[in-house]
Amino acid sequence: MVKFIRHIFDVFGYSPFPDLLEHAKLCVTAIRRIQKIFKGGDTAELVREIDDVEKKADEIKDRIRRFISDPIVLPVDKYAVYNLVLLQDNIINLCRDLAVLLTIKDLSIPSEVGDLFEKIAKIADEYSELYEHVKPLLAKAFVKSEVSQALEHVDTIVRIGEEFEKCYLKICQEVFESLKPAELVLLREVVIYFLRIVENFVNAAKMFRVMIKRGD
Repeated sequence: MVKFIRHIFDVFGYSPFPDLLEHAKLCVTAIRRIQKIFKGGDTAELVREIDDVEKKADEIKDRIRRFISDPIVLPVDKYAVYNLVLLQDNIINLCRDLAVLLTIKDLSIPSEVGDLFEKIAKIADEYSELYEHVKPLLAKAFVKSEVSQALEHVDTIVRIGEEFEKCYLKICQEVFESLKPAELVLLREVVIYFLRIVENFVNAAKMFRVMIKRGD
């Protein structure tokens, strides 16, 4: 049972939700920058942009961490809030490391691998929609049916994550067989980054559900 009764801003002087939303947007922005790299963008410039995203995200994470350490009670599990931020932060950090890996000039990315990243972009879209769906509810009472509709995005994210794993295994079986050892090592690292990003998105979506559904 969802326990939101009043607008959280009416109860507390600081709410973590605007910062959490901004952090989620930065998370999706990092994915968009990687997407541009795969579409032929200036990799070095996009790495710098992801660095900026990472710095902004760290500032938000630190602000939420300070808030979580205060002896204050929220209508949601505040530790779930912080764990959610950490999962989102993992995604941004993984994007940064992946972008740096993609600066290797002799690393040729097969089209199948680029297509695989598009599934991650779909997950990012769905994750963004999850927040946008919940955002208006912060301004009024959280009606259980409305929250349930918003959380349908979580199920979609989990489903796309499962589809990704199937495609991931297919790529490993079909594409990697024809690669030289050096290419195989580098490309395997790229795809592992993909997998870790998806895992963090799925776990973040599930943590979002835990946060909202606190206290059945």
